[in-house]
Amino acid sequence: MKKIFFLIIACIVVFACNTIKPIQPSESYNPPVYTPTASSLNIPIEISEKQLEADINKQLQGLIYEDKSMDDNGGDNLMIKAWKKENISIKISNNQISYRIPLKLWIRAGYKFEKFGVTLSDYKDINAEIALKFITAYTVKKDWTLVTSTTDNGYEWFGTPTITIGSIDFPIKKIADGVLKSQLKTLAPMIDDQLKKYFNLKKVASDAWATMQKPILVEESYKTWFRNSPQEVTITPLIVKDGIIKTTIGIKTITESFVGKQPEPVKLTILPSLTIVNSPSTEYVMNMYVDVPYKIADSLSRINMINQTFEQGKKKITVKDLSLFGSNNKLIINTLVEGSVKGNIFFTGIPFYEKETKSIRVKEVDFDINTKNTIIKSANWMFHNTLIKLVENKMSYSIKDYLDEYSKMTQDYLSNYKISEQITLKGSVSSFDVGDVILMPESIRVLITCKGTASLIYK
Repeated sequence: MKKIFFLIIACIVVFACNTIKPIQPSESYNPPVYTPTASSLNIPIEISEKQLEADINKQLQGLIYEDKSMDDNGGDNLMIKAWKKENISIKISNNQISYRIPLKLWIRAGYKFEKFGVTLSDYKDINAEIALKFITAYTVKKDWTLVTSTTDNGYEWFGTPTITIGSIDFPIKKIADGVLKSQLKTLAPMIDDQLKKYFNLKKVASDAWATMQKPILVEESYKTWFRNSPQEVTITPLIVKDGIIKTTIGIKTITESFVGKQPEPVKLTILPSLTIVNSPSTEYVMNMYVDVPYKIADSLSRINMINQTFEQGKKKITVKDLSLFGSNNKLIINTLVEGSVKGNIFFTGIPFYEKETKSIRVKEVDFDINTKNTIIKSANWMFHNTLIKLVENKMSYSIKDYLDEYSKMTQDYLSNYKISEQITLKGSVSSFDVGDVILMPESIRVLITCKGTASLIYK
């Protein structure tokens, strides 16, 4: 009799608590091909008349030109020394630079010829003070070369040039005029060479181009990295306003932010040819990725789901454990339940970002097909929509702290970040938008687009 009683009780327990073992969905990840948004990072370059004057006068001190040979320049029988007398003055207008160069000159001039095996020669020294004038026209080519064309624009004598014979100085303005006119053609190319060294736009752009391709650690505690993938370089025509030469170098780049280990650097590329545009784009876009590892997502989900009970009439189940993973671009919610049904129930859903709560949530929740086929035979009461809604409502985890920290960090980064000794990033944030949520092998990734303005200041 006792045996029959225990057998009846065992049957009641077995039938009252079904154990289900649906086949677990295979774990797989096929993240969609994501093309980050490119933007323009601008490098404004300004050179003022005063700064250019100061730099040139600093570089050119004392003796600034010397011709030591009587035989060069086709045997011109001239030796010349030129010292800076006063500061060089500069005037910039349109695409031209005008110079006034005050000099103190010493010229040794003479003649030399041979006849019947006899060499006849004589040399005299000329002393003069003069202001030479030049005009330089300039353009920038696609290969970053600064093309200049300098021509002389006359000269002004300080007093009358003299020639020294013995201990007596004799005025010789006409002779000196002839000597100077021939030498001005020699000085013009020298000015062109100096300008090309001073306005080395290719070096400025190459330095910025190489530097920005290296991953940058911008926040130590969160291990936050920024990475740039430059695509193209543009430049605006050189303009002059209020005595300042202005141009803007624009670098079209893809900027990405990563949290965790240092991202792989982009394959270094050399500075491309220059594209000239009338006006650069001013919008800067940073593509940011917030990765929520599945371990963290599991922990957050457990807080909301563990010990949650679903009842349908006299039937009920309680969630005892939970884990997450991806399968075929859907989030799999693996719940371990006890009660009227015991075992694993697999739900599928699509993660998305809810702007109002700054949370990752799950929509379109449903039973996985294998779970559905299993419970339809033994626990079809679970198909009531309330269970689906329970999972949808509880599957939520806030990323507000992540976003707030990212927003602040990005603003701090753009406000005044020193990339190198000569390059500083300055800008501001205008919008911070969260986009798609995609499943990665190790995390749930949230795509964020941060827009604003940014410039690289080169000093």
